Parts: sequence; C-alpha cells; structure tokens
Amino acid sequence: MTFAEAQRLIAAHFKHHKVQQPGLGPEGVADALVAGEQLHFEFVPATGTLRASAFIYRWREWPVPGLLEALQQEAKSGRGETGGGSLEYVSERKTLSLVRDEVSCPPESEFEQAQTALRQACTQWRGDVFARVAERVRHPAG
Repeated sequence: MTFAEAQRLIAAHFKHHKVQQPGLGPEGVADALVAGEQLHFEFVPATGTLRASAFIYRWREWPVPGLLEALQQEAKSGRGETGGGSLEYVSERKTLSLVRDEVSCPPESEFEQAQTALRQACTQWRGDVFARVAERVRHPAG
C-alpha cells in the first residue's frame, strides 16, 4: 500500500463517520473517536502497512503478574473475539489495544467492514472480556 492509498482510505473512513479530520497527517498518523471507540491509525512506509489500533485499556501502574498472558490466551482461544486483529500491549505507554494491519489497499467497503469488526470487538473487550479475565487472574478459583 502507498501513503496516498492509505490517506484516501482514512479520509473516506473519517468522512463516512463524520470525523472532522482530513485523514492521515504528514507523519502518517491520525487519531480519532469513531463510533465511540478511540482509534489510532499509522502508515508504516518501510512495509507499506496501514495499522489500525482500537484502544482497550491503559494502566497507571504495571499490569498484575499473569494478566497480559491470560489476556493473550483469551484472544488466542477465541473466547475473546478480536475483530480480525490481534491483542497488543505497548509497555512504554502501558496500553492494551486490538490492532489490525492492512498490507494491501482494500476497497473502501471492505475497509469499513474490517474497521466495524475491530471496533465491535474492542467494545466487547472493554465491556466484558477484560474485566472477566482480570477477575480470574486476581481471584483464581481455588
């Protein structure tokens, strides 16, 4: 994917959701609230990848031991729908997000469907999955 293709996709996505931004900035990054979810888009020129991240959670302190592993296991098992993305923890920011990478430029309608699935999965993670897994890790049945 080229920067121009990524820019066109994000601009169309924002217009579709009435987000008052032109799309990716000159540095290839855009942040927006879309349909109630905080999204971060980034174009990676070295690989031609457009990365979409849907924010789930930010810790003030480090996550309790075993929580990240349990969350990853939940995602891998299929019990936590990921919307076609993957669960990613960024330690520098102490954030957990669902991330989906596009390496080729899909039609706008396919991109919209993929982003809808990612946002819906993020809503599920924030509303149910994260709390359920955190409770299990903090208070294991015994």
